[in-house]
Amino acid sequence: MEMPYKRQIPRTLLDVVATKKGQHEVNAPYHGVWDTVKCTVCNDEFLIGPPRMFNVHCHHNHYIRLLRATLLAEHERQQAHLNDYDLGW
Repeated sequence: MEMPYKRQIPRTLLDVVATKKGQHEVNAPYHGVWDTVKCTVCNDEFLIGPPRMFNVHCHHNHYIRLLRATLLAEHERQQAHLNDYDLGW
């Protein structure tokens, strides 16, 4: 049986988001998936994608680089990864 999520990223959020795979805290049902990004330090995986409503196909590599830099910076500060990231528009 699938566990319910505690929070959903709302349909009105028009930013690119990333959610950690395997967690049951946050779900992004109104966002598509461009790719899976793996943290180079701890191998945590994140699904990254745009809002389905305004499917942004350009510059997805920019957002992937931004997420990777964010994950690396968290390790440098000895912080745990979040379950979701709002990567802006």
